[in-house]
Amino acid sequence: AAMVGGLSMQLPVWDRRSEARDLISAQIRTVERDLAAQEFLLEQQTARKLAEFGRHREELVMLEKTVLPEIEANIALFREGFRLGKFTLLEMLDSQKALYELRERILAGRLALQTSILELEFLTGFRLEQ
Repeated sequence: AAMVGGLSMQLPVWDRRSEARDLISAQIRTVERDLAAQEFLLEQQTARKLAEFGRHREELVMLEKTVLPEIEANIALFREGFRLGKFTLLEMLDSQKALYELRERILAGRLALQTSILELEFLTGFRLEQ
């Protein structure tokens, strides 16, 4: 009877899936890094637009609540003075010009404020309360 002997040894098997897993893992890390960078940029843009919105709102409130009533009161005084002959027509027209310029500035401020609101809504994806 013949005796058969053998030797058992493991041969390394090349796992083709490990390269694909490594490639996918690297792509995921790249996408996560890009996402973090985009989130940071979005936060910066939102903070800038929020500050811009605050500046526009403060300017508009100041113009409408403080400057406009003063100019309207001055025009009323100019009209009375003009009626009494204390001011010339040119002086009266200059005072009215200041009022029209202020109203134009207020309209530009309202436009800037609405633009800021739209930009914030676009960046955040939420509708801001009026």
